[in-house]
This record gives sequence, C-alpha cells and structure tokens, in this order.
Amino acid sequence: MNVSNIKQMASRGTLVIRKWSPEIMVGAGVVGVVGSTILACRATLKLGDVIDEREKTADIINTHGQKFVDDDDTDYTEKDLAKDKTIAMANFVGNIAKLYWPSFTLGVASIGCIIGGHNILRKRNIAIVSAYKLAESTFTNYRSRVVESLGSEKDIEFLHGVKEFGKSEEVSFKDPKSGDEKKVTLQEFNVTDPNKISKYAKFFDDNNANWERNSESNLLFLTSQQQYANNLLHANGHIFLNEVYDMLGIPRTSAGQVVGWVLNHGGDNFVSFGIYDNPSNPVAHAFVNGEERSILLDFNVDGLVYDLI
Repeated sequence: MNVSNIKQMASRGTLVIRKWSPEIMVGAGVVGVVGSTILACRATLKLGDVIDEREKTADIINTHGQKFVDDDDTDYTEKDLAKDKTIAMANFVGNIAKLYWPSFTLGVASIGCIIGGHNILRKRNIAIVSAYKLAESTFTNYRSRVVESLGSEKDIEFLHGVKEFGKSEEVSFKDPKSGDEKKVTLQEFNVTDPNKISKYAKFFDDNNANWERNSESNLLFLTSQQQYANNLLHANGHIFLNEVYDMLGIPRTSAGQVVGWVLNHGGDNFVSFGIYDNPSNPVAHAFVNGEERSILLDFNVDGLVYDLI
C-alpha cells in the first residue's frame, strides 16, 4: 500500500466521520449524561462521610475553640474562632466539590456534545432547504420560459409527461364553487408514472389499506380526509404533506417532511387532492362518477413550510 492510498483512506475516513458527526456527538452526549448520573450517585454514597467529618470538625471547633477564647492565658480570640469556622466550612465545600466535580464536568461536556450535534444538523437542514428553494425557483422560472416560448399546452405536456391519444369529447359538468354549468373538452391521456404528474402525486389503489372495492366508499373516504386536512390547516395554520400521507395510509417521503400548506401566505389556503381540479382528466372524471375505483392523487402543496412561515 503506497502513500497515496493511505492518504485517500485517511481522507475518506475523515469524511465519513464528518458525515456521521452529529449522530456520534449526540450518542456520546447521551452516554455521557448516563455516566454523569452514575458518577453523581456514587458521589452521593460518599457524601455521608464528608458530612460526618464536617460535624466532627465543627464540634471540635465550637467546644475547644470557645474554651481557648475564654482562657485568659491564650491569645485565641473570637476573631480566630470565626476564622477557623470559615476555614472548616471552606474545606467542607471543597470536599463536596471534589466529590461531584467529575460528574459535573462529564455532564457539561455531554450537554455540549448534544448541543453541538444539534447545531450541525440545524446548519445542514438550513443548507438543504436553501438548495431545495433554489431548485424550486429555478424550475418555476424554467416553466415560465417554456410557456412564453411554446405555450401552456406544451408546458402541461412536459410537466405531466403525458401523451394524448384518441379523440376529444366535449362534456358538461357543474362547477363545485359557482354551481354553473360548464363545458370542457375531455381528452384521453396515457399516464403511467405518478412522478411524471407531480413529485408529490401518489396512487390511491388496491395497494392502499384504506382502498375498497366500492368506488363510492373510496370517494367518500378521500373527500372526508381532504376536509379533515383543511380543518387542520385552518386550526393550526399549517400542515405538512407527510401528515396528509398519514391520513391516507400513504408512506411518508423525505420531501413530505418539509413541504406542505401554510394559511394566508400566498397559497391556495386550502388542501386539494386533485380529485375535482381537472375535469378534463378522464380518470378523475370516471372516479367521481363511480366508474373507477382508483385514482392518482395530486396535491396542491404551497411549498416549503419553514420558508413560508
């Protein structure tokens, strides 16, 4: 093994330690706190001897010291007696400090490790959120340039990764907000990957524990959970995507841990699963009408929760 390989291994080892340094520091801090508690208990067992020694010393000083003060043949005064009492008390405090100093020192160092590990994780989270925000902003600007150059139709095609096939069909539906009758063009789409629709989209199908073979039950479950999510949003002022995933029985994701909805911060101010958002989507259309039992849910998240509050 040459020097270059040794340097590479040492460098890689240092990098691995830096990577896991928060976990190492927190773990060491927890172990240190336990050790500090054990040392404090052991010191407490010896505290009785120190107290007994203090009482003996105080008894000697009080008994014999006062005799020396009262004896005219000695130069021992009340001032000397008070000084001896002070020295005895200082020795008593010093002995207690010696008992508990190892425990105190280890405890402070352990707490410092835990706080240090937390600070490292906090800085990393800030960097991750900043990078995520930059990527989100870059993607938004990119989409605006696509719309400006090629039109909104191409933007939707590129964003959702869909391809049209079959003939268009004009259908009527009632707007859930205004109650007015509207007409839309229903076009079939070939959509197979939920990540091409949205990075937050998830299928609600027979792989989900809450899915049933009855389409009306599935629609009722999703709409009730959507309403519950909106209730939480208005009650707490925010809600994370992972919380919504939990309601639906969908596994959590890393992105769902930081993105979600924040009330009165420029978003839609409501949680939508995308069931009624796109009437021209034939799958959603069929699901609402009871012709389909499964649906692809696409959530209208506002963005990074911590960046919006």
